[in-house]
Amino acid sequence: IATVAYAGVTYLQSGAPMGPDHAIAELDVTCYDVTSEPPAWTIDVRHVMLNRDAQGVRVTEIVHVGNPSDRTWLGTPEGYQKPATTWLALPASATEVQLGAGFHEWCCTTFERGRLINHLPLMPGETEMTFSYRVKPLGEETALTFGAPTAVGEATVIVPKNISAGAPHNLEDGGETRIADTDVRFFAATEVPADTGFGVTIETPWGARAGAGDASGPGGMGAMTRWVAGIGGGVILVAAVLLVVTRRMSAS
Repeated sequence: IATVAYAGVTYLQSGAPMGPDHAIAELDVTCYDVTSEPPAWTIDVRHVMLNRDAQGVRVTEIVHVGNPSDRTWLGTPEGYQKPATTWLALPASATEVQLGAGFHEWCCTTFERGRLINHLPLMPGETEMTFSYRVKPLGEETALTFGAPTAVGEATVIVPKNISAGAPHNLEDGGETRIADTDVRFFAATEVPADTGFGVTIETPWGARAGAGDASGPGGMGAMTRWVAGIGGGVILVAAVLLVVTRRMSAS
């Protein structure tokens, strides 16, 4: 792994494994000038996957954030100790947030008032972010709403059949399909406007059984869901969902 510090930002680039037959490696590390001016950043993809476990429902998100400028954005103060770049609104009952790709632990991340805020500089191009959290039941039904200060190009909520979901908000019911050997129902939309949000309502029949996982706060990534095994699994799942969504929308 090559590490290059340029204009106050550290860039990392990994290469192929080295050994007797590959003793010398060359890595190209692209560095950018920096800016404090916010770019017109976008959320190109936001996929939300629900998974039921012994404590209730775990939510995994895969988000693709785009920076169309040619400079690395350092962020804006936003009243925090470190400048903030991107943020996402999570459901009101979200707790036990665990960070994955696109974050650098809780030294560079804040979760408060339902917002997951990333303080890392945002490089040009596309950045993939993965994270998960648990949702607490709020009565017999729990509304899950996902928001952002910018428009979302592709929004999808994937729900396994062992979770009852309905009342889509700014989403279309895409019906049922099978992804990664799991029967799921999905809800999808394109071009969700900024600050409007999207989501579904799920039945929460497990009631007090979900209380065991009630402690909120940072934690390690661990296994986000049995559907996503690292970044590779996430890319495959996103591709599968996009294919299904495209076919359904084209048919309608």
